[in-house]
Amino acid sequence: MEKGFDDADGSMSPLVLDPRSPNGHLGSVGSMSMPSLHIKVINAMDGLQHDVVLNASSSINTLRQELVLKTSIPSDDQILLYGPPYARLDPRKSVESYQLPHASKFIFLYDRRVLSQDRPSIPRVVLHPQTVELPTAAPSTSSSHAKLLQETSSPLLRALFDYESQFQQQLLMAEAVESTAKARLAATEACVEQLDTQTRGIQAALSNLDAHHTAMQGRFTPFWADFKHAQSDHSTLLEHFDTYVHRLGSIPLHPALASDTRLTLLDCIPLDRERDWLVSCKQSQASLEAKMDSLAASFRTLSDAITEQSSAVVSVAPSSWRHTVDEFAAKVAAISSMRDTLRQNYDAVSKRVADSTQQTMDEAAATAATASMNMSFMFGSTHILEACRGLDDLFRQQADVLPNMQNADDLLKTIMNSVADAKAEAYGVVCTNLKRVSELQCNIVAFETHLGMLKDALAYQKRQFAELKHVQLLPQAYDACVVEIKRRRQYGRLFQARINEMGEAMVGMRDAEIAKREAFLREHGQHLPRDLAPGLTEKPSHCIVSMRPFDTNLPAIEEDAIDDPPNELQVLKQRCQALERQVETLQVELDEQHKASCHCDDSYSNSSRFEFIYIFIYIAMSAT
Repeated sequence: MEKGFDDADGSMSPLVLDPRSPNGHLGSVGSMSMPSLHIKVINAMDGLQHDVVLNASSSINTLRQELVLKTSIPSDDQILLYGPPYARLDPRKSVESYQLPHASKFIFLYDRRVLSQDRPSIPRVVLHPQTVELPTAAPSTSSSHAKLLQETSSPLLRALFDYESQFQQQLLMAEAVESTAKARLAATEACVEQLDTQTRGIQAALSNLDAHHTAMQGRFTPFWADFKHAQSDHSTLLEHFDTYVHRLGSIPLHPALASDTRLTLLDCIPLDRERDWLVSCKQSQASLEAKMDSLAASFRTLSDAITEQSSAVVSVAPSSWRHTVDEFAAKVAAISSMRDTLRQNYDAVSKRVADSTQQTMDEAAATAATASMNMSFMFGSTHILEACRGLDDLFRQQADVLPNMQNADDLLKTIMNSVADAKAEAYGVVCTNLKRVSELQCNIVAFETHLGMLKDALAYQKRQFAELKHVQLLPQAYDACVVEIKRRRQYGRLFQARINEMGEAMVGMRDAEIAKREAFLREHGQHLPRDLAPGLTEKPSHCIVSMRPFDTNLPAIEEDAIDDPPNELQVLKQRCQALERQVETLQVELDEQHKASCHCDDSYSNSSRFEFIYIFIYIAMSAT
């Protein structure tokens, strides 16, 4: 085939009916549009999946045109495999002709341009996000005491605000780290899934290669068996040709077949021409055997290469990556847990700050009305100081949480980039394997072309050796010919005997009928009016059984067995005797006709009847 090649696990069919697509109108009023089909096409080169919306009557060529827009692969360079079993989609057929959708079949797309390149460029793979988007603005608090804490000149109250702000800042940073980690996990999982899809794309190409290999074996195996049988037969002819010639000279012809220039079977063949054929056949066989050996070697080499390629475990996504993704998810869960801890601490801090502020405000309200607010806050310095100590202890306890989250995220970034690098390296592995599959399928095409040429060569050689085969089989054919001549002559004698028997049987049948008619006339004819039933005096006609002569040119070769049927002289004697009996019978009838002339109908002509009888007697006597 051309440069290219003619699924794997998954939960979705490559083609899924869109239940939400409305029924529209096409052309005339009242004509319903066909339901839309969502066709899932997997790009085996990069592992990406594309969704193409078509209707059931659309052709595969339309699908290819849509894929040009999504993949930038020209339609002429697209190879679409559908299966399992995987085979190429015919661009001229419609989508519905493939009985789609099908829950367990997939469509893989391959780029013929890449398969024809010796060193295809490896695209750079970058997964995102690469950085953590940290909050840049100072956190704003919406609590009722926030404005009071921001505007106060009391250091202790300002400290409460600072503590709350720091806890909130760390929470916002933790949420940003968690969001980035989850996005990196999703990107890594998608990349590993694409690696699995690329592996399945290679397996689909290998499946198509195996199908071509099986078809090649189905054509080569019977051809090779036919060649080996013909080779053995031809070698026997070449090796024993002189023996066959000598045997022909030792077999004399039957005297009925012999002549002055033809005494043995050897005289029946053009020996010089047969020897020329012998030389030509020897050269032809030597040349063809060398080509056949080369073909067999090519078949073994190609089959071994295909078997090796098919049996090799090709995976661009090792199972370790799945374990890595599981570890990735566990680290993201740990980051989420640490973020939950910071959230709980922040909620506790916000409550502690609100309670402390409220308590201070209540105590300040109980002081003298003349006292300033700042002086009033001094009365709550004790519990504010105690709250600050508690918040400081809590802040020291969570001091390592955010750095641990950042360290875990840095490790996740490293893993994500490692998977991206593996994806980039996998492109080269995919191209190498698919190019190898493409080369093997091209080799299959070349092999089958060579096979077709050698089939024609073997057929021509068989026609050449057919001339020598005549020399080998002439004795058997001669014996069969003699037997056939004897059989045919025996058949002719039996056939003639059967005709004679039939003639005698018909004569006897006619005699019996005449006797019955005469008895009727003797008993009742004289009492009947002549014109009552015309034709009562007629007699049944004669039946002459004869045959067209055949096998008159056969040589006079007869069987010498004792139980043979009568020879020709005996047959003629029997026939003469039968004719003599017929003549006697006719003579008797002629005499009776004179006696019964009084009973004849007026329309009956005795003279014509007598004339017919005389003619028959003359014919019978002439045959005798």
